[in-house]
Formats: sequence, structure tokens, C-alpha cells
Amino acid sequence: MNLRVKYVNSALEYKTCFKCKESFPRDENHFYKLKHRTTKGSFKYSSYCIACERIRNQEWKKRDSASGNKKRRQREYLSTENGYFRELWQSCKKSTHGCLFRNYEEFFQCWVEQQKIYGTRCPYLGIEMTRIKGVNINGKRAKATNTNISKDRILSNLPYGKDNLMFVSWKANNEKGNITPYIARKYLQFVGQSSLLKKLSKIDKDNLIGDKEEWFEWIETKKKITSMLDQINPTDEDVDGKSFLSKELTKLRENIGPDAMRQFLEVAFESARRERIKNET
Repeated sequence: MNLRVKYVNSALEYKTCFKCKESFPRDENHFYKLKHRTTKGSFKYSSYCIACERIRNQEWKKRDSASGNKKRRQREYLSTENGYFRELWQSCKKSTHGCLFRNYEEFFQCWVEQQKIYGTRCPYLGIEMTRIKGVNINGKRAKATNTNISKDRILSNLPYGKDNLMFVSWKANNEKGNITPYIARKYLQFVGQSSLLKKLSKIDKDNLIGDKEEWFEWIETKKKITSMLDQINPTDEDVDGKSFLSKELTKLRENIGPDAMRQFLEVAFESARRERIKNET
């Protein structure tokens, strides 16, 4: 039997709220627990009681919202890559069309893989895609930005999945709508039957993509060689001192064919020429 009496500091048994001046038991039912600023592994209780702390938080939120700081922070976060794609993921999960992705990481990996081929350009229009997010103000919906990244189901009758998802510009997604490959083929047949419509469609295409035709040709060639170049670093040298560029170009030509190889070299040369001119000016 222990006759010792545990010492309790009576001065610390109660704590007075700095706001309402009421005294309450010093515990987590009356004060929020905070990490101690200087002592490792220790904690302290908030100066305000829980009731006063809630009132203070509500007042701060009202002032923050009225000043516009909340909207600004929200807009800045949604414009980051993580914030932008997190929002796309949330809408993908809640989509009535269905979602086959298990988590955000699997969803975001589709964007990572797409960038290896298309970069940050729209696969349909070849335009540089953006993350300019607007925030709804006073119930009025923000105007959509045509160049913004949007998620698109390749086959509109199937749910979102890693084999049925492509990130395209909002403009391309909006114009594509829910068209199916069957309807697209029938549409092209109708256009092909009229020489006038064929000419008008070519004019429309030229106006749409402008000088991006070379970029589309480069993408087609890049698709063919991506699987070969994915695991190769062109600057690495083998044991005989020869680099990838000197040993693998012959294999590359055999795999993609002479026409694609010629196209690849022409696009690479033109890209280097433009870069040199840009650096000299």
C-alpha cells in the first residue's frame, strides 16, 4: 500500500480564457491542444476556450472572404499542376459516365505518360495548353479558357480509364462533344463526296492549326520511336566508346522505315535551325 499522495499543482488545475475571462478545467474538452513552440515533445493549451476560438475563427473567415484573399489563394492553388489535376480527378470520380481509376496517382500517371509524346500541347489542335483557373464570384460562373487542359473520354460511351482518357484543350473537347468513331467516319464520307466541302474543310483546317502541321508530322514520327528511346540515353557511351547516336540510327531506320526516318531527320534539323535563329536574335 502506497501512502504517498501525488502532488497536483492547484494553480494549473483551471485555466482562464483570455477572451471571455471565464475559468474552465485545463483539459481538451475546454481548450484546444497546441504543439509547444520551444519544447520538443510538449504541448500547451490555447489562450482562448473552445467556444471563443470558434467565434474568432468564424469572424476571421468572414473578413478573409470579404477581402478577396480566399478567392485569390484558391485561384493560385488551382493554377498549380497539383491543384489543377486534383480538381479534374474529383470531377472524374463523381462523373455519371463512370470512373475505372482506383486513385489519384493512377489518374495523374496518364498525364505523365501523355507528356512523353505530346508534351503540354493539345493532341488534337497542337496548341499549348494552360492552367488558367477562374473562380465563381457571387454565383456567377467563371468563363472557360479555350486553351485550358480538360479530360476527354476517347470513346464517349465508355467510362474514364487509363485506356480511355486523353487530356486535351477545352476548345477541342467542347467541339468534339460525344462524337463516336462511327459517326466521324460517316461524316468524313459525306465531306469526301463533295469537292466543294473538301476544299472548304481544307481551308478550315488551315485556319484551325495554322503553322502547326509540322508539329503533327513530328508527333506521328515520335510515336513510332518513343518505345525505343524510352529506356535509352543518347549521351551514354558503350564499352567501345560509341554513343547511341552512332550505333542505333541504323536500327532505328530499319524499325520505322526510310520515309519515317527521313521525316524524323528533317523535323529535327528544322527544329535545331529555328532554335539557333532564336538564340542568335
